[in-house]
Amino acid sequence: MVNPVRASIWENADFQTKMGKQTNYLETFNTIMSNDAKIQFTPQPLFFETTTEWAQALQDIYAGADAQTRLDELVDSLTTQLQDAGVIQ
Repeated sequence: MVNPVRASIWENADFQTKMGKQTNYLETFNTIMSNDAKIQFTPQPLFFETTTEWAQALQDIYAGADAQTRLDELVDSLTTQLQDAGVIQ
């Protein structure tokens, strides 16, 4: 389950009924949101570059690329990028 991003879903009676079966789920979400919750990412070098490359690898796999081969290529590329940036040795 991924939390819906639209307020209209949270306000939907069918959604509330379904999620009401999860102990304190709606109450917890409403408490968090009433406190002006935000997602704050930890700063990471190459975040956009590595995330974009990861997304491309997933698209390649969905399009029929061999998953093991494509993920191995991704690991090699990301490792090189992070080493070049001094993040890992």
